[in-house]
Amino acid sequence: MIKKKTTRTTTAAKKTPAKAATAKAPRAKMPALATGQLWQTKECFVQIARVGKTLAEYKMLRKPGQRGAQSQMGNVPSVEAYLKKNKAELISTVTPKPKPMTKL
Repeated sequence: MIKKKTTRTTTAAKKTPAKAATAKAPRAKMPALATGQLWQTKECFVQIARVGKTLAEYKMLRKPGQRGAQSQMGNVPSVEAYLKKNKAELISTVTPKPKPMTKL
């Protein structure tokens, strides 16, 4: 009896070229929410009216300085997540003027 010679077919691992590392500028860390900030997204401007321990009051405006926009409230992490998701850029920071104390 004659034995047939069996050849094993090996699959050579396909070599994929290494992707060229693209040098991207490191993105600056988003600053913490503060009263008076104005953020710009693709769709609108977000003006931070007040920031507390857990809640932030903000307005979504079509144009900066728009009047008659409705105030909204949300917890601070969700507002920060919205700004981060929509790649918002900090346009300006306005320091609120302290209110003078009134005599009773």
